[in-house]
Amino acid sequence: MASTLAHEQQNRRAERTAPTGQGQRQAPEQWPQPPGPYATHDVTNQPPPLSPYDASEDAALLEGLRREGARWAERDVRRLGALAGSAEAQEWAEQANRHEPELRTHDRYGNRIDEVDFHPSWHHLMRTAVAEGLAGAPWADGRPGAH
Repeated sequence: MASTLAHEQQNRRAERTAPTGQGQRQAPEQWPQPPGPYATHDVTNQPPPLSPYDASEDAALLEGLRREGARWAERDVRRLGALAGSAEAQEWAEQANRHEPELRTHDRYGNRIDEVDFHPSWHHLMRTAVAEGLAGAPWADGRPGAH
């Protein structure tokens, strides 16, 4: 019986791959369909993307600004909150987190260089922060609530 089954399988295999003329093989009647994206199940336990997101809409942040006498900064905080939550800034942050800084202690000739290479997204974030005056801002402004 085992030899009969093996013989039948071999015959079917030979039929599928037998040349039909000029080196061509006969195609199966129906090709298997690859599963489409998310074909296994619906993903319902993941939150939606956070961008665009206005980080300044945080009630505790705004209450803290007012309580500490920094109501004067609310307009800038709202502008920067929208910028920080933009899709572009969120992508920069994700890329910067994914690609960690890399310490290079020596160049290819063995000379000590002690450099840190950062992903370009990190530079986008830092350039934006510096351009917006965030670097050292609490110490540069003497108004109440600056710290």
